[in-house]
Amino acid sequence: VTSRFFKSVVAAYPLARTPILRGQSWPASSELVRAVKEFVAEHEAQSPGRTAMLEALALKLTHHIVRCIFGMVAQARSAAHRMDISDAVEHFHRNISRPVPVAELARAAHLSVSHFSRLFEADLGLRPKPYMLKARLSHAKRLLLLGDCNITEAALASGFATWAHFAGAFRRAFGTTPSGYRRLLSEKPILERQRQI
Repeated sequence: VTSRFFKSVVAAYPLARTPILRGQSWPASSELVRAVKEFVAEHEAQSPGRTAMLEALALKLTHHIVRCIFGMVAQARSAAHRMDISDAVEHFHRNISRPVPVAELARAAHLSVSHFSRLFEADLGLRPKPYMLKARLSHAKRLLLLGDCNITEAALASGFATWAHFAGAFRRAFGTTPSGYRRLLSEKPILERQRQI
């Protein structure tokens, strides 16, 4: 980043007091770290449009640096973290048919496991594991409601490793076993079942 380019970015922050920039250091925000990784990945990819992308990313990166210097990181952090949590939730739902460790979701959100878990609970009202269990059970219940698969297939498609784990969790959540729920469904008219989907 040239001095002239840097000064042009700093000029976008007229109300911020410019600190002395010689021999100073500032902590990097998670947004800055992600911007650096994004820049490096684009540089290494050698994709078409690389030059334009690198110029755009250099501008973004420089703004993150300036915001760190001016101590403006906290203002953007909550929205950025919400997007990170949203990315992790989408990652989980795309992979609902297999076990997804919390550490994998934290990596998808670019956060440490403990920080990710705290932010996840603040945003969604549940810690990651209870959220995933609830989502898996809802997914399995919907599959049973649709009637396109048997109980074991619904359990596996919802990411449960064993039928016993699925049956126990299902009973605790819904007050009946999966086979009991299936029997109850068979007694309901088709139109009523379709309304529940």
